[in-house]
Amino acid sequence: MGRALWGSEAVYAPGWPADMPVIDAITPDGSFDDVTAALSSVGLGSVPASAATLFGSFQR
Repeated sequence: MGRALWGSEAVYAPGWPADMPVIDAITPDGSFDDVTAALSSVGLGSVPASAATLFGSFQR
């Protein structure tokens, strides 16, 4: 919707490396704790209960 309203230049679209974990891509030279704290601060710090229930059966 943003692209339709303001054009493609107005929308932030970061490029993520295909061969690097997201945590490493966020801050390649930063600490693991800083990245997980940043992700947690925006609600990405834990697996939702529904996903844990669904994927829990795949644990060995």
